Amino acid sequence: KGILMPTQGLSFTNHPGICDFKGNSYLFYHNAALPGGQSYHRSVCVEQFTYKSDGTFPSISMSTAGVAQIGSLNPYDTVQAETICWEQGVEIEVCNEGGMNVSYIENNDYIKVKGVDFGEGADRFEARVASNTSGGKIELRLDSQNGKLIGTCEVGNTGGWQTWVTKSCAVSGAEGKHDLFLKFTGGSGFLFNFNWWKFEPAVSVGDKNSVQKSPVKIVVNRGNNMTISLFLPQISAHTVPDIRIFDLQGHLVNCVSDGKMNSNQLEISLNPRNIATGMYFLRVIQNNKMLFQNSLIITR
Repeated sequence: KGILMPTQGLSFTNHPGICDFKGNSYLFYHNAALPGGQSYHRSVCVEQFTYKSDGTFPSISMSTAGVAQIGSLNPYDTVQAETICWEQGVEIEVCNEGGMNVSYIENNDYIKVKGVDFGEGADRFEARVASNTSGGKIELRLDSQNGKLIGTCEVGNTGGWQTWVTKSCAVSGAEGKHDLFLKFTGGSGFLFNFNWWKFEPAVSVGDKNSVQKSPVKIVVNRGNNMTISLFLPQISAHTVPDIRIFDLQGHLVNCVSDGKMNSNQLEISLNPRNIATGMYFLRVIQNNKMLFQNSLIITR
């Protein structure tokens, strides 16, 4: 009865729709209030409302605050880059890997993702990116465009705007629930395209007795291939854990997720020519818990 929403937001119509979701009621509509908006350049908006006691609609005014978040985003799932609460400067286009990707990224553009729950912490970030220029960087910041920096992922030329590679970087200081800002920096012009991202959770070591201290046997075969053999009695012969190699600064340099279990003996092959000489930590990880750690020295 009466006017559901008055004429506001520089728009002569709003084309409303109603949705009830998880015990809440929402009115979706559009207006032209964003910069550059006009009668036929309108943006989708949403307001939360409560029905009157007689079941009729209240009068609902347009606002800019947005609705309350009723859940958290899991950063350890693969998240499409076009998952956006707010953005500056970017656009989207069709992706040759399927779906859409974020495009036309320039220096100081950003994407805000609201209510990201890092739980006990993250230690690594991955991004699927493509560039036909010199690329740029993805700065990972918490709670504001210039907030706490938890990591920086560098993106180079991949050979084309739809030639995709996965880049990664170390992350520290991301615990609990925050708004995540993906801030893009670099030179002039377009930097890169962006398809998806995800974090890796920090590994929980547990108590000192939870980490296996069995000896490591390393055999160098012909062709400079290296076989790493571990005795892991607590792992089923039908399960193959992740083998991760970290440098002394804690940066992941290699992850091997395949191998062969034989009577609790795990054997994996690694080409050390892909890793610079030096000292590393080798960790065996299963279900985000570290079962084993040992130092590893690679020489030529």
